[in-house]
Amino acid sequence: FGAGEAVKESVHEAAHSASTEWTLMLTSVVVAVAGILVARYFYIDRPQIPEDIAAAGPGLYRTLYNKWYLDEIYDFLFVNGLCKGGGLLLGAFDRSSARSRLARELLLQYHYVSGIKEARDRR
Repeated sequence: FGAGEAVKESVHEAAHSASTEWTLMLTSVVVAVAGILVARYFYIDRPQIPEDIAAAGPGLYRTLYNKWYLDEIYDFLFVNGLCKGGGLLLGAFDRSSARSRLARELLLQYHYVSGIKEARDRR
């Protein structure tokens, strides 16, 4: 197996890779154009068709219209779940740390000196 053979093999792989790349690009353009044409047909030329489909399966239509409820699921699990739960856990840890107690005391002193006396009473 010589250096010349290795060069020939790499050139062959590069040519194969380029043809695959062009095929995939062309396929994606064809699919995109077909999608645009179908949407134009459904929503501009024949708007009754989507209305009939929605009336035939309202549950499926709502699910597809709401993008499978992925945004709601993401918000429930991550935004309202882990993030807020993690924030609560971090807040509990921070309230119990000595640094946090010192910062809270300094803030209360600042409020007391600046005339916000009710802050001192909340301790």
